Amino acid sequence: MELPFWTGVLRSAAPLPLKSPLDPLRDTTGTGRRLELRLPAGRSAPHRAPWLYRGRGFLDHGITLAGSSDRPVADGSPLRAIQFMVERASEPGQVIGPDEGVTVGEALRAYTVAGAFACHWEDRAGSLTPGRSADLIVLGDDPTGVEVARIGDIDVVATFVDGRETEGGAL
Repeated sequence: MELPFWTGVLRSAAPLPLKSPLDPLRDTTGTGRRLELRLPAGRSAPHRAPWLYRGRGFLDHGITLAGSSDRPVADGSPLRAIQFMVERASEPGQVIGPDEGVTVGEALRAYTVAGAFACHWEDRAGSLTPGRSADLIVLGDDPTGVEVARIGDIDVVATFVDGRETEGGAL
């Protein structure tokens, strides 16, 4: 269910060069755990929960979806955020706005090409292209080939910045 107001906002915004940052792993508890939706008693609006951390709605209206975090006050793990963007489940398993889920490919794009675009770095970062920085990670598994529930647990095997492996390799 889409609120008429939000449909109008998204339609109006679509022709603008907008970017929507998505920070699905905000940790207000200080535990370093994934998002756990908590609505204050007496002030809750459960009907609004499906619109938390919009994904599909922005993409369907032509708005660039860029992955982000509030690190160091939030987890900041891109792989866990990518997992959330697809499965839309909190740590205790509560599904939050499943209609806003995106594909694994769209979530990966949010943290690469779209992230660079949001920072106005699209001419120097975001993809492995001649002339751009060779910042990349090597993963222990393919996020597009594992169960979505496992994406956040994939190991980072090595990290490269400007084409050089960082000390210690993995983050």
